Amino acid sequence: MKKTGRYTGVASETACLKLNIGFDLRIRRTHRNTLGVYVYPSGRVEVRVPKYAEAADIAAFIKSQKRWIEQKLDAVSTPVRDNSALHYLHGEKLDMALMPGKTSVELEDAQLRVSIPDIHNRDVIQRCMIEWYRKQALSHFSQRLEFCLQRFSHPRPDMPSLKVRRMRTRWGSCSSRGSVNLNLWLIRLPQSEQDYVITHELCHLIELNHGPHFYALMSDVMPDWQSRKKSLDSHPAASLQGWEY
Repeated sequence: MKKTGRYTGVASETACLKLNIGFDLRIRRTHRNTLGVYVYPSGRVEVRVPKYAEAADIAAFIKSQKRWIEQKLDAVSTPVRDNSALHYLHGEKLDMALMPGKTSVELEDAQLRVSIPDIHNRDVIQRCMIEWYRKQALSHFSQRLEFCLQRFSHPRPDMPSLKVRRMRTRWGSCSSRGSVNLNLWLIRLPQSEQDYVITHELCHLIELNHGPHFYALMSDVMPDWQSRKKSLDSHPAASLQGWEY
């Protein structure tokens, strides 16, 4: 969201300014000929001005836009709660708040703050959330894969390649070529259950079937795997389909 006004001058510089107008804002000097004010979905207010703009002119412009800025701040600071879908991350339930603005997803105090141009477009919300979950999963699963691999003594599989995708019938899979596939929605479960699935697939890189040697290896690497599996099966976030609107 922005408003502009004419001015003359050039150059680039960044500075901060506070006025007695009820909110903080940032003054940024840029290569432009106009004064403009921007209110972001996060509530940040930025005023962009030419290098040679006088302080008095900047202050007058800000005061002239004070009511418009306050209206925009009210709009972005009042998110719409969305309870039509259940979201989890690492087993913790998350609330979702929708706000109009540039597309972004931020997690703050167990609340997903989703900004999109049209908060009523369910398809866009779902695509944004799937992409957000995917980013969380790729980063976190890579770390847990390395951690779980350290549980193995001998034999120990080589570090596998990792793929994260949505799967309809299983939490994970592996191939004889040394790759591990993890269900995207595993990121919704607690880390203990995530580690169980990852360890299960790492054991399959050594024992491809579910015979006695496989379960002996599981018990050696993760003695409490049975209780973890039971917790996974009963967790409210344990849906192989994740969530849909």
